[in-house]
Amino acid sequence: MNTDEKLYKLLGFESKPSNIDLEKAILEAMETYKTNVDLAAFYENVYAHFFDVTESFVTEPEEPEEPVKTTALLYTPGKLNPLLKETYTRTISIDSQYREFTYPSSTDFTFNLTETLKDVVSLKLYAVQIPYTWYTISRAYGANFFYLKPIETNQSILGHNYLVKIPAGNYTKLTLSKTISDQMNALSSIYTDVSFGSTNFVYNENQSTATITIDIQKRYNESYYKLNIGNTLSKALSFDRSYDLWTCKGATYSTLPTTEFTIDATNDTLYIYRYPFDSDISFETIVIKLTQTTYTDHMALLSSINASLRNHPQLVDSYVRLQSESKYFFLWKIKLNRFTTIPPPLYAKAELVVPDNSIFMRQSSPYLFAFESTRNVLDTIIVSTPSVPISPFRDSLSFVPVYDICGGVYMTQRDNDIVIDVSFNGSTYQSLVDLLNRQLKNNPLTQQSVFSRTDSITTFRYTIDKTYTTKDYKLVFFDLENFTKCTVSSSFKSASIDNTLGWILGFRQLIEYPLQVGYQIMVNDEPFYLNPDTMLSTGSEFQCLENAVKLTGDTAINVNTTATATILLNDYNQNHLNDGLVTITRRDNSVSLPSYANRSQYQCNPITGEKMYLSPNLNQNQNYSVQQIIQTQNLSTANYNSGPFIKDMFAIVPIKQGNAGDILVEFGGTLQIQARLYFGPVNIRRLSIQLINEKGDVMDLNGANWSLQLICEQLYQHP
Repeated sequence: MNTDEKLYKLLGFESKPSNIDLEKAILEAMETYKTNVDLAAFYENVYAHFFDVTESFVTEPEEPEEPVKTTALLYTPGKLNPLLKETYTRTISIDSQYREFTYPSSTDFTFNLTETLKDVVSLKLYAVQIPYTWYTISRAYGANFFYLKPIETNQSILGHNYLVKIPAGNYTKLTLSKTISDQMNALSSIYTDVSFGSTNFVYNENQSTATITIDIQKRYNESYYKLNIGNTLSKALSFDRSYDLWTCKGATYSTLPTTEFTIDATNDTLYIYRYPFDSDISFETIVIKLTQTTYTDHMALLSSINASLRNHPQLVDSYVRLQSESKYFFLWKIKLNRFTTIPPPLYAKAELVVPDNSIFMRQSSPYLFAFESTRNVLDTIIVSTPSVPISPFRDSLSFVPVYDICGGVYMTQRDNDIVIDVSFNGSTYQSLVDLLNRQLKNNPLTQQSVFSRTDSITTFRYTIDKTYTTKDYKLVFFDLENFTKCTVSSSFKSASIDNTLGWILGFRQLIEYPLQVGYQIMVNDEPFYLNPDTMLSTGSEFQCLENAVKLTGDTAINVNTTATATILLNDYNQNHLNDGLVTITRRDNSVSLPSYANRSQYQCNPITGEKMYLSPNLNQNQNYSVQQIIQTQNLSTANYNSGPFIKDMFAIVPIKQGNAGDILVEFGGTLQIQARLYFGPVNIRRLSIQLINEKGDVMDLNGANWSLQLICEQLYQHP
């Protein structure tokens, strides 16, 4: 061991130290043993051994000198510093308007400094300028809308969701309430096939609470169904096995005419009359104009009529078809466009009115469509039935919903099928008709349907009233379906409950409210909404009326959505405390994924559009287990923000109330208490900066720029 190594070990170093550390250790030893002449001289010689000095230390005792004033050094210089100047400061100005164009957001970008800052020992916030351009109600995070959705899961696929959405912007409690009220009043003009009755929004200024009234009726009639009859029952009735509903047809004949057909002013108009069940006074008339010309054959005329039906704005899926069984006949199928026609009253009916002309009526030959009357009801099946004995049997007839892309009652699980069971123990046709009428009357959806028989003619006038009312819906302020997008290539992050419009309006206990009387609980003779998880009141008043409900928020409306702004500064150095902010947290109840799971297998179901876990290397039980755990994790983590527990937090700026367009200017004072101290000098060339709110979301300044100034303290480089 050489001399230097022995001295290092004597000074407390296991290996060769830096010059700064070595110099500091020697000076500390000299100070410690300054009263011991021999040891003091020894450490002075050690200092001279390692460092080049112009004068040697004197080993002999010196004469007492006058007291000398000393200054404590925060940073030990590498060389003698007679001026005692340790550091100097510089100002860093960061303005988002000078960021690179590759960063579209002014509150989240990375930039290079004009020069490298060397030997930085601290950064302090000096001033900040933030324009009041963020919105109290933002389109981000799901904060500007809520939904009315059906309680039945499958119904949401078929166009039964009603969106209440307000423009993003700055609102007071009064202007926010008026805007939501206007949007709810406009629902009937947006969703024209729905009656929203007394649906509205009311703000109570005294209590600063919001009350939402929901009143919904959405009616579907028999035109959204088809009729299926069991084999035994169809034979007993002499009916076909299946019928498209809202159809009519003329007489049958053996040979089709081969003559020309002329459409002119006398026969170019068809009508559809709509009228209530118990009245012949029409409440809506739909006019269908045919093209006036001479058609060479029946196929040319048929094509023209179908074009008129297909292009009519008040009709959908309507047509005329030539049917050929043992004989020929033309089947007319009429379906109304529920979005452009008047919502029907209960049990409303319709009929097709054709011109009194040989083309349409069964008059002198040649006739084509062969109607027996100009007025043809669209809700009746008429068949000729023989009077023969019938043996007992069990069977059924069903009204099955037809798929409709514009909305309807169709469900993949067949939940909306209307099944009429028939257990027949009689022997006559009339007793079968009586049984069917009793069964139809017992079902509230078909109670106005009726079979009748005169001589050998049986008539079935079918009527269906499938009406969705308020009790079939729920008020939804948050869910994973509408607050995330399904993508295979990337993970997803849901919005959070405490960012939503429902939270701002004071509906904070639940994310959705089924609008059913079963959720009402009485507290001191006052009706409140029941929390199904705790079985206690949510604090929201809940009144159930005849077909409407009133729900009041459990908390006052709060439009001051941003209380603090947090500055995140990443200097790409690890020589400082990363997590400078300590907040509260919730207990983690999540279930860890099993070892065989892989998040990269999490993808979209190509049929349902739902996120699902599917790995060919796992069995069915393992796939199901992983899927359920992931869904639970997503639900538990997506509900609420966890707060701004964020790496590289630099400073928190309290937001004072201000007017839109003004600039929040804060400088000096307590701002400079928020500093970043480094454990040793660092070099800074590149910085990333973010401005976030108290919920940890990047603030949206809507295109405006902001700026801040930092005080940078650097070591003075001695010559």
